[in-house]
Amino acid sequence: MADVPRKRSAFSKPDDYNANAGFNASSPPPQDSLEPGNYPQDNFRGDSNIYIPPPPAEDSVPENVKVDLTTPLEALWVIAGVIALIGAFYFYSEGNFGHYSKSSRMRFPPQPHLLAYIPYALFTAAASFLCWFFTDNYYIFNTRLKKILYHFKLFSIVNITEFLNAEQLYAIGVTGTRKHSKHRSWWEYKIVVIANDGTVTDFSNYTRDGRYELNSKARGMAAVMGCRFADCPSESVLKTYIENGRVRYVYFDSNVSLLGSASGLFTSSGRSGDVSPMTAFIAVAVTLMVIFAAAYFTSR
Repeated sequence: MADVPRKRSAFSKPDDYNANAGFNASSPPPQDSLEPGNYPQDNFRGDSNIYIPPPPAEDSVPENVKVDLTTPLEALWVIAGVIALIGAFYFYSEGNFGHYSKSSRMRFPPQPHLLAYIPYALFTAAASFLCWFFTDNYYIFNTRLKKILYHFKLFSIVNITEFLNAEQLYAIGVTGTRKHSKHRSWWEYKIVVIANDGTVTDFSNYTRDGRYELNSKARGMAAVMGCRFADCPSESVLKTYIENGRVRYVYFDSNVSLLGSASGLFTSSGRSGDVSPMTAFIAVAVTLMVIFAAAYFTSR
């Protein structure tokens, strides 16, 4: 099914967006927007989807623009809490009822000593969700200094650091990934920021029907920073070509297998100390499984 814009970009006026042609290039640049008006087709490596949009007027955008999304640390707290709740249910079930093994066709009796571990699992879950509630991480575009800042907050600890400046930034664009269920498959999209060294950082959550809106928003970001913009076509993945530790060019690949599209889940966000949600999930799951297994076997 073709993408249909559901709502206007956060960086453009309602009149500037056209469902068939994307942004209306014939209109003048908005006066309260990060969205550029008409832009040249300054191509890179022959890809017309990669170009540098013109900067907006300095007085047309706010000094700081917040970009909020689910960061890896926030996802980690939720994953840890859910796994801890599953562990608490396991201890409760095994402690009171035991289980039946289909492979050996044996009935294992209840093990009441496992009930003692339920409070620890519940405490871990409560602590994880509490940390998630008091964590507020996001990015800030400073349009005057042309820098991207990172805002970190955990309880009362607040720290704002420089993430990237215009000289370190190669491109901002949108990339897709192919998802599937038992009976069908579909594509989801997100905004990414690509540094000169090839580091790719997520700048939005995945959305299924928001390609037009994400392209419009990413175009406004690139216009403010004065970098390349990668306008994602339907069902395509944004890739980088790196040579000698630096990005030579970026391009879109529409011939991507399901495995190749999903491989980006394991890519680090590029923020020091951050990991991708999939890597965080595996790490937390393995750690808690080891703890639960050690508690189980040492208590027998």
